[in-house]
Amino acid sequence: MPRKKKENTKSVGNPQKEIDWDKVDNLLIAGCNGVEVAERLGIHPDTLYQRCAMEKGTDWSAYLQRKRAKGNSLLREKQYHQAMVKGNTTILMHLFRHRLGEWEKVPDQEVGEEKENQFKALMALLNDIQSESALKISNINVSEEHKS
Repeated sequence: MPRKKKENTKSVGNPQKEIDWDKVDNLLIAGCNGVEVAERLGIHPDTLYQRCAMEKGTDWSAYLQRKRAKGNSLLREKQYHQAMVKGNTTILMHLFRHRLGEWEKVPDQEVGEEKENQFKALMALLNDIQSESALKISNINVSEEHKS
């Protein structure tokens, strides 16, 4: 007599762990990589990458790039706000150098009068920009108070 086949009602392996994609997004925006994210979720990185493809319809590299770009833009926005609105001259100089490519190497032992005058003019320009920005903000605040 042939043996009856048992119906297999049990799944093989561990149950699939839920992935909190909001948490994944926040970690990626903060600059974490896939291994770090997987560790925080308590899963293997390969599992994360495979589930990204299945659940998000994109490969891990593209997903990470989009979230990392969002984090970068948030940092740049905050940096710009600190420089232009809050008047942080250190950040303003950093933005000036990076965005306008104004990196200049001057020998330590000698700074000529021309370079010193250029620096003073630049600092005066930055001061004017900050003053204008502060004035605009105060005008906006005053007009908002009148609307209330």
